[in-house]
Amino acid sequence: MKRSQFVFAFLFLIYSTAFTQESPLLDVKVQTLGEINVSIGDIIKKNETPVILFTYSQDWCEICVSSLDIFQDHYKDYTSEYKIIAINIDDNRTSQNIKEFVVKKGWTFDVYMDPERNIIKYLGSDVRAPDAFVLIDKREILYKRGYVDQNAQSTVDNLVLSILYLSERLILFDSNWNYTDKNTFEYFRTVDIENNLFYVQDRWKAGELQMKGYYTDKYLTERTGPFIWYHKNGKNQMEKVYKDNVVTHEKIWYDTGNLWTERSYVDGKLHNVIGLYDSNEKPLNHGTLKDGNGSLLIYNPAGSKVEKQTYINGLATEWIYYNDNGGVRVTYIWKDNKWVEK
Repeated sequence: MKRSQFVFAFLFLIYSTAFTQESPLLDVKVQTLGEINVSIGDIIKKNETPVILFTYSQDWCEICVSSLDIFQDHYKDYTSEYKIIAINIDDNRTSQNIKEFVVKKGWTFDVYMDPERNIIKYLGSDVRAPDAFVLIDKREILYKRGYVDQNAQSTVDNLVLSILYLSERLILFDSNWNYTDKNTFEYFRTVDIENNLFYVQDRWKAGELQMKGYYTDKYLTERTGPFIWYHKNGKNQMEKVYKDNVVTHEKIWYDTGNLWTERSYVDGKLHNVIGLYDSNEKPLNHGTLKDGNGSLLIYNPAGSKVEKQTYINGLATEWIYYNDNGGVRVTYIWKDNKWVEK
């Protein structure tokens, strides 16, 4: 990977905590087809059977509907393995419209509706479907936005395999980290138990180590201690240190092995930048960020400024992107629970 590619490939990973919504999914309100408000947590209750929560539009998402048809075709065979809950997100459909469509399709799993699009608001994103969640004991073990390979069967397989793999020591992923089988895998994961922790190693198909770290739970949702990602040449790419599944410290390296940046976090939110360096490890001005407040500057490996981000209490509130000549290209602000162009 070229150095310039490295910087931009990690921008989303580095600042993903700024996009995380504080309200838990279980508190999100939807409606029964009888138009009664109910929280997702109340729907799931304490169901030990894994739940696949799947949003769909019957107006404009053919793959969503086709995926639910596939779930229905196999549902009788797998009712002991998982439960399907479908949520319609069309805001122009009445409950009667939705009921008639469900009856016509012959779906026997539970269907709810979200005319106010509370799930979309929770995610802080534009309207899109499907949004799929896999939950066990009210714990979210997988979130997948959109379909897989523009294919309904692949979309279903990814969700079902995430459940069937729970008891496996070897897990296979495709090039986009969707669950897959031995015919299309590009990465594989091994899970071992060490000192009552679940030790995970992700590797490229040829066997090179891509990531390693420890989880405290068998669902692999609660991280503890250092997680280290690697460039394919074996050099460190990124390290995040976790305590009680909350990141406390972070380092990121160029593919040459030189350190790019080091940061500290409080309550999972960006707190301070300990150091920021160019590709030759020359210190760079990282901005005014201190104790979670202020600006953070981002440079490409050549040392040119490409972004300026503003933080309040550790959360990003504004992103400014610059052109090659240093002029502002576009500015986004966090407004009404989503990023909008200023």
